[in-house]
Amino acid sequence: MYSQLLFPLALLCVFTFVINGSAAAVEKPKPLIGVYITATDVATAHRNIEKFDWAKSEWNRIKRIADSWLERDDQWIRNMVPAKGSIFSYGTTGCPACGARWPNFGSGMCSWDKPGIVICPRCKREFPDPDPDSPYHDTGKGITIDDRRYYLKGVWNSWVIEQLSTAWNNDNSAVRNLSLAYILTGDQRYAHKAAVILDALATVQPTTIGPRDFAPNDESLQGRFNQLTSIVFRTKALQVNAYDLIGGLDELDNPSPSNPGLTMRENIVKNLLEDYLFSHIDVRDGKLETLHNHEADCVRGMLAVGMVTGNPDYIRWGLDAISYYISNTIDRDGQYYETSAGYSEFGTSVIFDMAQVAANYSPRHYSNPERFPNPKDYPYNLNFFDNPKLATACLRAAVDIDCAGHVPGFGNAHGSLAQVTTEQEPRVNASMADLFLAKSTDPAIRRLAASRLINSSQGSNNIQRGGIWCMFYAQDLDQQKASSNLPEGPTLLGGRDLAILRSGEGAFRRAALMRDGCTMPHGHDDTLGLLLFGKSRDLSYEIGYGIFGTPVHVGWNQRQACHNLVVVDEDVNRPMNQFRKTPGGGVLLFGQDGPVSVVEMDGLESRTDENLTMYRRAVAQIDISAADAYWVDVFRVAGGKQHDYFFHGSWGKDENNDFDTSGLDLSKPEAWTLAGLNPKYRDASFNKPGWSWGERIAPGEFIKEMDDPSEKIGGRGWMPPPGNGYAFLYDLKTATANGAYSAEWHDLAPDDTHLRMISLPQEGTQVITALGPTLDGQHRMHFVIARRNGEDGLRSRFASVLVPYRGDCPIKRVEEIPVSPHDPMAVCVKVTLADGCVDYVLSAQSSGSRFTIIDGNIHIAFHGRYGFVRTRDQVAESIRLFDGTVLSCGDKSVTLPAAALEAKIVAVDEKARTITINTAAEDLPGRIALIQTKGSPRRSAYTITATKPAGNGIALNLQCLDFVQARGVLDKDPSGDAISSRVPVPFACSIGTPTRYFNGAPIRNTRTGKLTRIRSFEDMKNFEIEDPTGWKSGDGFEILDFTIGDRVTIPLSIGAGG
Repeated sequence: MYSQLLFPLALLCVFTFVINGSAAAVEKPKPLIGVYITATDVATAHRNIEKFDWAKSEWNRIKRIADSWLERDDQWIRNMVPAKGSIFSYGTTGCPACGARWPNFGSGMCSWDKPGIVICPRCKREFPDPDPDSPYHDTGKGITIDDRRYYLKGVWNSWVIEQLSTAWNNDNSAVRNLSLAYILTGDQRYAHKAAVILDALATVQPTTIGPRDFAPNDESLQGRFNQLTSIVFRTKALQVNAYDLIGGLDELDNPSPSNPGLTMRENIVKNLLEDYLFSHIDVRDGKLETLHNHEADCVRGMLAVGMVTGNPDYIRWGLDAISYYISNTIDRDGQYYETSAGYSEFGTSVIFDMAQVAANYSPRHYSNPERFPNPKDYPYNLNFFDNPKLATACLRAAVDIDCAGHVPGFGNAHGSLAQVTTEQEPRVNASMADLFLAKSTDPAIRRLAASRLINSSQGSNNIQRGGIWCMFYAQDLDQQKASSNLPEGPTLLGGRDLAILRSGEGAFRRAALMRDGCTMPHGHDDTLGLLLFGKSRDLSYEIGYGIFGTPVHVGWNQRQACHNLVVVDEDVNRPMNQFRKTPGGGVLLFGQDGPVSVVEMDGLESRTDENLTMYRRAVAQIDISAADAYWVDVFRVAGGKQHDYFFHGSWGKDENNDFDTSGLDLSKPEAWTLAGLNPKYRDASFNKPGWSWGERIAPGEFIKEMDDPSEKIGGRGWMPPPGNGYAFLYDLKTATANGAYSAEWHDLAPDDTHLRMISLPQEGTQVITALGPTLDGQHRMHFVIARRNGEDGLRSRFASVLVPYRGDCPIKRVEEIPVSPHDPMAVCVKVTLADGCVDYVLSAQSSGSRFTIIDGNIHIAFHGRYGFVRTRDQVAESIRLFDGTVLSCGDKSVTLPAAALEAKIVAVDEKARTITINTAAEDLPGRIALIQTKGSPRRSAYTITATKPAGNGIALNLQCLDFVQARGVLDKDPSGDAISSRVPVPFACSIGTPTRYFNGAPIRNTRTGKLTRIRSFEDMKNFEIEDPTGWKSGDGFEILDFTIGDRVTIPLSIGAGG
């Protein structure tokens, strides 16, 4: 294999450069291949070190760490590497003596001064105890105390690996900094030390089986060293970079001091780079099964290893996969498919890494280039930095979901505790932006990259730049100012059915987020959940997750009860250990007019297991002034016998005095937990003070065992009963609501922000307050649950006003005004403001609803789904009508001939991203087009950006990157109507369950151009189509979102006054 590498006759040459102000003649090393860092990048680094203080600082840091390793003896390094067969651990169970939580891998608890010793940061005890009779004596296999495993030596072993070479502590690791110091100076002492470490690690790695914290038993293969499964692949990519930088060192071809019979080069390649490469996931021969981030990690590792070792098959399989990762995991808005923001960022970064490696690939690197893939056979000639989807995902996806300066915490992402007082774009990954700036030939992408760099760095080349990658990639910026990329006003991301209402500026920005999208990996059962942001704070903090599969993860934070939504029948039909797999597509209304932004979504398709006939939420964000706004939340449910409306806020500075209620005569019930209100669990062990699951969260997100063997507390994967999260909520107080009541979360840390919720209950509503834990149990949040019970088919309408404030509340009073004729599912909310205005907010079930509202001298006529009237001194100042035909109050009146424009698609221009409909209309830009595909359970929502006349109809420009939703290739000839794809289609199936996302979607054979429709998917790779005639093995296909003949609905709105 190594003979395929093209070694230049002279890898080294003499040159002069300046670092830290001193000139030196040195040998100029070149990377072996240039997988991540090319010779050009090295030259860029030298230029940046001379030019920028941040680059000089980074170089000084690298050199300082590298120099410290030059002082270490080679044999000392080999002795410090854990022995073959050693155990490794994160240390998730914490301290066995005092119960303190420990940071991962002994961070801050270990040092070279005390080899083998772990010091608890709280009790200061040293572990393991050398006394063989001590319960803390660990011979290397771990200890067991109270049925809990503690791997004390495993924590030390992990700390050692972290110092040497790892994916977690990589910027500070020995191998990273030694290899960088070598490529920047040519000093072979650095390369020698890096080689010693890589060689020593290679000798041990195949004998290790990964961290034990998450293993079902002591023998199960969970990765290598302290790296869990796919994290091994991340580490390989980084080790490839290090090996690539020192690969020209002659010493590598000497016998390995730690593994006789192999050279150091052979040992590193065989036992470090190629070991475990396909153990967790096997992607050889283009075998892609999920396109999940674990699989992406494996593909990235294979591609990087293939490039540095000259394996043409690894390279070919890796390059073939990149286009499918971009087309099938990044949606039409540039959002990555795994649900949470954090995993979206990470998954995108892996694809970016693949693109970076691909851009540096050339067959000319190898002695027999004819055996290697030709870049001309791939899109963009392998310069995927010209791909708009990838550029959007990397450069502006975070901007599009920005919520008043916060990253929203839906799915496995946790909320934000930051106080954001400035209006600045989310920080861009500067090295990503610099690489797009350096490599993209698309002017629009280059402008976006430059503007993101400038806006995240406040117009300076220095601020927000820094770190290793920027030193090698940073480009000069041509300008020092750029227009903001922050969205103005509300945003609807139709690919994932995510709506964000926005208004205000600077510290007064506010936002509300709701989604009904297809819930994919790393999601929660939180569709139609509500997130609120205002007064610089994340007001409805979501706890996200820390460790996958723990009792807290599967039993609490993933469950509906942990989120702000309505739970039906105590979630008895919940999917165990998972979440509901849904198609999404439930947007009913989205718009902004005057002071009102509104969104309504129908989540019925996400609740097909509950026999419901309605599950809808409408949320409006209504501006009072430049500084203040409030939200009106209306949640409608029909079906089942019990409806629980949940809402929680964040915790305050004083958690004993950060919540109160008004208008409720609360008392303690017999039950301690929410689960205990159900007679079935009244006598359960968890239904008593101190015993709820929420009060017993132990380190590692486990449940603390009590003196009750009958409980049978489990470990990872165990679902604490009753399995719906209700037993995590404790210290209940209850009351019957006899009119409007309020709950207030106040003195929210770190300032004096308050969040007040005023609720307008229906008759017979029981109100419950409870405490719920954060992930680690260190904080508690106050929950309010509004409960309604009845016969099967119960119909409920929950209506609340929520307002954040500091100082005096801008709302004086909230009331419900009757509508005529009476409709228990409709509501008119009267909000009396402190500035003298009175608002009337009207919400009905459909655009065909017709009501009259009389409140003293105020007479309102309303035909529609949503309406708003603002009055002062009983005179209407402003009215707004959404998805309706009539709204009048006094001398203010607006009418529309229809609530929505109904049409059919008569033409599609994919390149221009336009559709032509058979109806002419005006004033459509900014509105949404809801497209219903024949046979689909969902409606696709698009924002209309522009229009122009087209015959008897109108052409609509739709905001999206691509009308094609996914691409693939037939693996074999069709079997009847059944199609098998070589390439997974992730949105089709979520963790083994079909989502119905593509049911009815048009699908096109790229060879014949023939169009038919998808009936349904069985899994990510197998599905049925209506007409497979003419399809055969090897045919490419494209799944579209719509086609000619599909129906389009455009809800309309109109207003009058300010």
